[in-house]
Amino acid sequence: MSSRASLLNRGPCEPDTFYSNCTYMLSRVFSSSRTPLRFNVYIESNRTGAGLIGADQYMKYTDQLRTRQGESISRGDTDFHVKFCSETISLPLVLRIFEFVLKKFFFFLQPSTQGEPPQCLPSSILLDGKENDVLQFQWEGRLFEYRLKQTMHRDSAGKGKFEEYFEALQNYMQAEKLISTTPYLFEQDIPSHLVQYKFRSFTENAQLYSPGDKSLVPLSAANFNPLKNWLDKATSSKITLSTDNEYYRLIMDVPGVPEENIRIITDLNYLLVLAQPQPLLLPEGTPLENVKRLYNTRSEYFSREILLKKRKIDPKSLEVTCLNGKANIIFKLTL
Repeated sequence: MSSRASLLNRGPCEPDTFYSNCTYMLSRVFSSSRTPLRFNVYIESNRTGAGLIGADQYMKYTDQLRTRQGESISRGDTDFHVKFCSETISLPLVLRIFEFVLKKFFFFLQPSTQGEPPQCLPSSILLDGKENDVLQFQWEGRLFEYRLKQTMHRDSAGKGKFEEYFEALQNYMQAEKLISTTPYLFEQDIPSHLVQYKFRSFTENAQLYSPGDKSLVPLSAANFNPLKNWLDKATSSKITLSTDNEYYRLIMDVPGVPEENIRIITDLNYLLVLAQPQPLLLPEGTPLENVKRLYNTRSEYFSREILLKKRKIDPKSLEVTCLNGKANIIFKLTL
């Protein structure tokens, strides 16, 4: 990215000294519009701290991002949003008091607005970024300075350096893009040959398997739309996954669900199992107490998804049987 060099300053940031803090404080008073707001930041999560650009609510952060010189920042198709937590870098107390007095004395100077730091940034400007690197940019017309401080992460499990966390996030998003290769934010923008549900776009390799009649057909909007109601009502079900190196066996709890009410969607290395409860048919004149009891104990809609590393699921190998409230799903993997 050509504009990236004007954003990321290589090397560790210098420790703040009393002299540098004095200089920064005076700059905030007399030239606030050209003085960046400073924050220590870290990646919120190495899994959920990201989203595919164009498929989440964070598009505004990328659209309004500019270099320090005010140039727009281009982004690639492989970019994803990285979500940050930020902590303001405060001046020493004595300098904050002195700053307050100066602002009161030079009240006629028009200070710039404080501004909120952007929560997300595109991944491409963070490539090769390391712990303690400094990032300077404009957002909503205000200058910001981000210091990459992953070791300040509040989570005890997230004490790694920034570059380690970012690499883990890249690996996670690489797997996600196998599933969501063409995300669309608005339903009317989705091409007719693609299927999408809540920002998850299925590829043209997606297949729908119905164990009842053992049919396997390409996934389409026509056969997926009825299943959206299942997904909206579904609760996550307990599963166990095992393998004998040739076949994988997925056992899923689906109490009260018959085999013909199960649907399976495969898409490369992604598998989604959906289960619909058996319709409750009661004879006329059934006492109200019995109706309430039966509805309280009837089966639910169930769903569960799994994502396998590297190898793809062979949809033609799918076999499903239901016994004692459990669905036994067997399948093979391909390279």
